[in-house]
Amino acid sequence: NWIIAYLSKLFEISQEDIDLNMPFERFGMDSTVAAGLSGDLGQWMGTPLETSLIFDYPTVNALVEYLAAESTTA
Repeated sequence: NWIIAYLSKLFEISQEDIDLNMPFERFGMDSTVAAGLSGDLGQWMGTPLETSLIFDYPTVNALVEYLAAESTTA
């Protein structure tokens, strides 16, 4: 939910209009925005995240699945 709310606010679109399988770049995300997202998300989670995660896991679903898997192994 945090990522959806973040994207909704950032790109000024309703949360219901966010396709969880649409690549972040289709929202208009560039490397600067990706750095902001990874930094803010890492702060919210209490752990630093690499900016490259946004490009390695380029959709909401892919990123959430990766983060969930990592949190169960950490």
